[in-house]
Amino acid sequence: MAAAREVRYAFRLDADRSSSEATRVACGFSCRFTLHDKKITRENKVLRGMLFQMPVLSTDFASHNKLCISFLGAAMITEALENAIDNGASLRVRYFGGSTPGGEQEIQPISVKDGKVRARCLLSGETKTFVIEKMELVVDGEPSQLASVMPPPVVTYKSVDEFFAHQTAALQALGWVVQREGETISLHRTFKNGKLIQTPDVSLRYEAIAYDLLFDGEQVIEANHRERSRPWIVSAKKQTTKTYGDFGKAQISFLEFANSLSPLGASRNA
Repeated sequence: MAAAREVRYAFRLDADRSSSEATRVACGFSCRFTLHDKKITRENKVLRGMLFQMPVLSTDFASHNKLCISFLGAAMITEALENAIDNGASLRVRYFGGSTPGGEQEIQPISVKDGKVRARCLLSGETKTFVIEKMELVVDGEPSQLASVMPPPVVTYKSVDEFFAHQTAALQALGWVVQREGETISLHRTFKNGKLIQTPDVSLRYEAIAYDLLFDGEQVIEANHRERSRPWIVSAKKQTTKTYGDFGKAQISFLEFANSLSPLGASRNA
């Protein structure tokens, strides 16, 4: 692989073309990028074309720099991924997704499509799908550029006890009545008279064993008991039920439903 080298770009950003000429804003700024490819002519053309279509969100230069790093970084790493696929090479990347955001790993790209890359993780041997805009190349001695752009990782907890203790107050502030029974946490609404609606709108539960219900001619019985590979189950009213093998991912999904279906949010939108 060619030695990495720093290239400094200076761009102008025009406001959204749909805006009137009187409200159009232009702002000049520069951003740093590290390239692993000597041929940058095509990247220059692509990046310049992309930038001139981007709207200006504010007059804050720092915000523009972050926007530039996030938007253009994806274009540059896509080029590096495609080169690695062509050459059968591996790349050392820093990924701000998954269970360990910001962690480094070495991958061998397989295919790139729709802003995602399928790649084999050389440490685990597993083939995974990565979101390109959450990824950056690792360059020895260079700090992460995406670390200042990506949102901080969501805090998750090791047990239902910890999760319940830390999140109950926040869930109640969203208008939920929070109940817990064993490894199950459920969120409920109330009727106008304050009485609890027994059926939960959102629930997080653990079911280690799956089984089939069969009719034996006289009654319905449980059969074919087996261990679940994804025992954490997140259900929400009028939403697709989701299952997880990782408790942390189940917590995030549960909180997303809790926020989007909040009784207070529904009342404000009514």
